[in-house]
Amino acid sequence: MSLATVESRHLTRKVFHDDVHLCSIRAMATRVGIRELQQHASKVVAYVKRGERVEVTERGRLVAILAPPTPADRAYDELVGAGVLVPGSGGLADWQTPAGQPGIEPLSTVLAQMRDEDDR
Repeated sequence: MSLATVESRHLTRKVFHDDVHLCSIRAMATRVGIRELQQHASKVVAYVKRGERVEVTERGRLVAILAPPTPADRAYDELVGAGVLVPGSGGLADWQTPAGQPGIEPLSTVLAQMRDEDDR
């Protein structure tokens, strides 16, 4: 067991956790230094799996937050796993407007015509 002292403006208390210096500061939030995270990553991840939020600090400053996935994240993951949803690739910078079908006016032209008719 390891012992960590938690200090904030309003309280100082000691917290015990298995081999990891997890310092509880707020309800549902725990802080761990980056060195402890590197040395005990699997234990910290297990803590997050139980639904806890872990704040990662470097020299006492917050640098990251590890949190369990939201219901939307879980749903997305399940849909991808089932093959119902295929994640996109590339970014929006690579996206190009699809070419229209031959013989059919582009929607932008039809929309412009409709707007002209409304102005009359």
